[in-house]
Amino acid sequence: MKMTHAVNKARKDKRAGLKITLSTLIDLVLVSLALLLLFSIYKGVVGLLGNSDKEQATVRNFQELGDQIKEMQVGSSEEMPIYVELQKFIVGFKRGESIIYPRYCQAVVYNKLITKPAVCGDKPCLCLCDRQSAKDKNACEEGAQCITNFDGDFDFTGSSTGPICSFAVVTGQDKPQTIFIRKRDKEVLICSEECS
Repeated sequence: MKMTHAVNKARKDKRAGLKITLSTLIDLVLVSLALLLLFSIYKGVVGLLGNSDKEQATVRNFQELGDQIKEMQVGSSEEMPIYVELQKFIVGFKRGESIIYPRYCQAVVYNKLITKPAVCGDKPCLCLCDRQSAKDKNACEEGAQCITNFDGDFDFTGSSTGPICSFAVVTGQDKPQTIFIRKRDKEVLICSEECS
């Protein structure tokens, strides 16, 4: 009888232990789900703030590119790390040029015309444009930021890893990249590889 009582008691203890373990397991699963939910909310908030940081970094890098070009002497070359968010691109316009057709350039932003913003006038200018508005030929007209106060009488040109582009372009890659700048007497080249 004592033996049966001891076996029954051991069975009850095992069941009680199992209930505690199962209860603890359920609590752990619920806590894990709650932490996962909090992490998802945190990631979403940081993602929204991160986009703002990307935009600010792109604008800052665009302005630094303009400053770098202004400071360069004719005949000099520079290598510059730059960040341009994926939804943006930087384009350099020639004097008197009003439209760029980038179709045959390997650094193609898209196969549409790029209209030079009116703020540029007949001067060479460097513009930060939005790819989202690139579905029509006024890609740089709406909301573009442009630098127009360059000294000297030159044109922006460039090259990519393929054929030479008749215009300077830095496409957004959403990661840091290196560009090469060469200032000649009548042109400023912006290249994805060392300018020739």
